[in-house]
This record gives sequence, C-alpha cells and structure tokens, in this order.
Amino acid sequence: MNPVLKVENLNISLANAPHNCVVKDLSFTLYPKSTLAIVGESGSGKSITALTLMGLLPNTLIAEGAALLHVDNTAINLLQCNAAQWQTVRGKQLALIFQEPMSALNPSMTMGNQIKEAILVHQQCDVHKAVLLAKEALNEVHLDSEHLFYKYPHQLSGGQKQRVIIAMAMCNKPAIVIADEPTTALDAQVQLEIVLLMKQLQEKHGTAFIFITHDLKLAQYFSNELMVLQKGLVMEQGNAKAIFETPHAIYTKSLLNAAPTIAKKEAYALQYPSVLSSRTVLELNHVEVSYNTFSSIFTKTKPAIQPVKDISFSIHQGEVLGLVGESGCGKSTLAKALLGLVPFSNGTATFEEYDLVKAKKAEWLKIRKGIQLIFQDPLASLNPKLTIKEVLRELLQVHLHYDKSTIEKRMRSLMDLVQMPTDTLDKYPHQFSGGQRQRIGIARALALEPRLLICDESVAALDVQIQAQILDLFLLLKRELSLSYLFISHDLQVVQYMSDNILVMQNGNIAERIAANQLYSQATQPYTKQLIAAQF
Repeated sequence: MNPVLKVENLNISLANAPHNCVVKDLSFTLYPKSTLAIVGESGSGKSITALTLMGLLPNTLIAEGAALLHVDNTAINLLQCNAAQWQTVRGKQLALIFQEPMSALNPSMTMGNQIKEAILVHQQCDVHKAVLLAKEALNEVHLDSEHLFYKYPHQLSGGQKQRVIIAMAMCNKPAIVIADEPTTALDAQVQLEIVLLMKQLQEKHGTAFIFITHDLKLAQYFSNELMVLQKGLVMEQGNAKAIFETPHAIYTKSLLNAAPTIAKKEAYALQYPSVLSSRTVLELNHVEVSYNTFSSIFTKTKPAIQPVKDISFSIHQGEVLGLVGESGCGKSTLAKALLGLVPFSNGTATFEEYDLVKAKKAEWLKIRKGIQLIFQDPLASLNPKLTIKEVLRELLQVHLHYDKSTIEKRMRSLMDLVQMPTDTLDKYPHQFSGGQRQRIGIARALALEPRLLICDESVAALDVQIQAQILDLFLLLKRELSLSYLFISHDLQVVQYMSDNILVMQNGNIAERIAANQLYSQATQPYTKQLIAAQF
C-alpha cells in the first residue's frame, strides 16, 4: 500500500532564532485508513505540527525538511506550497477538525451554507448540487439535514456543532484529516459517539487520520500508530498497542502513570487524615430552576423550560461532592443558581446561615465571598489587560477592604498556596501555560477565603500530567483550608478520584447518589451504567 503522507526530518524553529527548535527531527509515514495519534503535554509541539502540515504556521516560525503528500501519483511537498497551491490542497486533500467548534464556525452563517461554501470552492458543481452534497454530508454524521441545514451555530449543542465540523472536514472526501483535540470539551457519551463516527467515516472513505490528543485512553482506542512528543522531541514512536502495553521511554511511562486511580486515592487517604466534619455547608431541598420562553402575540405560549428539577443534597465541611452527567443535563445551570446568576424557582437552598432562594442583592455580596467558582477556561475568565497583581488587588480592595500592606501579604500567600513564584504577580495571563493559568484561577477563587468551591470542568482542557498536578493541589487545599467542593466533570475517572460521594444527573434530576469508591462496582441505575460504559 502506498503512503498518503510521508514526513521526513521536520524541524520547526523560531524565525529570528533558527537554533531554537520547537519541533526537532520529526518523521512518520501515514497510510490510507490508518490513524496516527500524537500525544504529549501542553507545549510539546503537537498543534504546531498540525498547523505546519495545514500551511497555517505563523510567520514567526519556519519549517524545514519534507512533508510529501501523495495524490494521484504525484508528490506535493507541503512545506513548499504557495498560496495558490494551498487553495487546491487545503480543504480538498487535507482537512482540519478543530477543538472548539463554536470558535471555528461562522456565527453569521447557517450550518448548510458553511458546508455548501466548502463544496463550491473545491468541487465543480452548481449551487443546487452543492446543497444536495451538503445535506448528504450532514446526514453522514447522523444529523437531520432538513432540520439543521438552516440553523445557526448558537442553536446547536456542543456535540451537534462538533458533528457539523466533521461534516465540513469530510464533505470533499479528503485523503487526510487532522483532528486536533476534537473531543476535549465533550461529555463521555458524546465523545464516544464522535469517535465512533470518525472511525465509520474512515472505513467508508479510506481517510487517514492524524489524531492529536492529551487523552491517552482515547489515543489507545482510536489509533494504529502512536507518537509521544516532549518539548518538540519524539520520545517514543511505533505500534500503539505495543507502546501502551510495554512503554520504553521514561516520559511515556510517566504519562501513563499520571492518570488518577483508586489505588492513588487509597494511598492518599492512608497518608493524610480526613478533614470531613458533620457541619453542613450547603443544603438543597427540592430546588428547581425554570426559564420562561419568549412569546409574543403572534406565537403560542410555550411551557417554561426546566433544566433543574426537584434536586436535594447536602455538602459537609471538607467534603467533595462530584456531579456528573451528559451535556445539557443541568449541571452548569445548578452551579449558576448556587452563585445567584440565575434564580431558583422553587424549593429551599441554604448556604451556612444564608437563604439562597430569598437572598437580596446585598446578601449575595456576602454569599459570593463564601462560594467561589473555578472556570474551565482560565484564559477566557482572566482580564487580558490586567496583571495578576491587579486582578487580585481589585478583589481584596472591593470585597475585603484590606490596606496596601495587607493586600501585598495576602497576594504573596495566595501564590504560595497554589505553588507559584511571587514574580507571577507582575505578569499578564497570556504569559503562562494552561496549568499555570488554572493555578492563578484557583488563587483568585481563594482570595476571598471561601468555604465552598464550585469546579466546573476545571481540568477538562489540561493534559494528563498538568491535570494530575491540579487535582493534587485541590486535595492539598481541602486538607489545609478545610474546603468543600462541588466538583462538576464529565470524566468519571477524575470525579471518582476527587470525590467522597457522586451525584449522577440526568435531564435535570438526580438519577443516582453513590459513594465514589463504589461507582464502577455498585452502580444500580441504567443511566449510570450507560455513562460508565461510554468511558474508554
């Protein structure tokens, strides 16, 4: 079988410092219907390699070597293509599936028109034929083309948007598809559906995939070949199954050992005493959240949407309560209600001595000191114009009214808590890695001395080693500050490692409450078993 892509001695370096290589001596061969998974921590060179192969490398970087794309008995060196050549190659022979579909899709165009545009550029056909091919592409990814063709991106769920991106990538039947973290932000069931869909399309069209991910379980499931990158260097390369069974490189072993496990959790419990107490921090009884739908004199009145229905639970001091469920089940809506960002429509909710259902604006200022949120994307949640010192100073001045010397001491102690150097305070958010930014996000949440932290997918976008460090930091802070957590995630393995108890949420209801250590062995509800079965 002839290869579709052969990369030889690829070197990517800074344009103004050619000796400073971002990727060094990378070589691989890709065949039809095969999948190469590229794994490694953030900054290892995975995405830069993908951008190079797509001709999207920024001007500040230069690529040397060879990347030969074999099409119709001719070889095209992708590193030497000009703009006109890229117009015929990119989208037709090479396609890219992005990590964040909402950013990749045009918010002002319907789904159908975006796919139709890609078809018209690369295929010799009229508009009517392009519409038919666009609908066929949507049907291929198991979407209702008649219903979704005229929808805009904001009207679709995360899983649906990712399917549209796949349809757009596959609509011109490319020889190679590069999938850059295509399932990171998706829940387990949708993630499984997307991966199975890509495998089906690969078999149907003979497409070769380059699959970039930090999820080792996903790489093991999806790939034939595996490449492990660290700081731009290939640490290990070869048959995926063989590497996962008997890794040779120390770095590969460290990646595999970084995953959270019950054994690690039990070892941690033996080393440190529990800080769990009988004091109740948060108690919910039969709470509900409802949204009134828009109506006018020209439309029929629609019933209210109820994303949270009849939920009851409590969190004690020092307890970590996990909350899992598929996208749209009401997890984030519940978190917003606990922070007063949307109102509860029914039931009772008590945080310490405060009534969250009846709280007024002045009370919410006090409540939010006690309940803080750690976001999934710390870069988006930090003001890019402010240094870390300015971000923290504003909080401490407005909410705690500290004087200048006390603010300085508190900021330094916060950096110590999250294990960051004090010179962090004088830098801007863009100057940090993903893991460092998440530590800064945690420091900001801790600034007001909260008793309850809500972690909403706070480690979902981090690679496995950074994820392990952040999880251990959460456990350290729980132990030192007697914090309580509501830990929201779609990764059951992470939730089990972090939590004392787990709530499984389905369609706004609590389907099951179970001790974390019993999740995989004693789950009773069909939906919980379905979530477990969807894990790789």
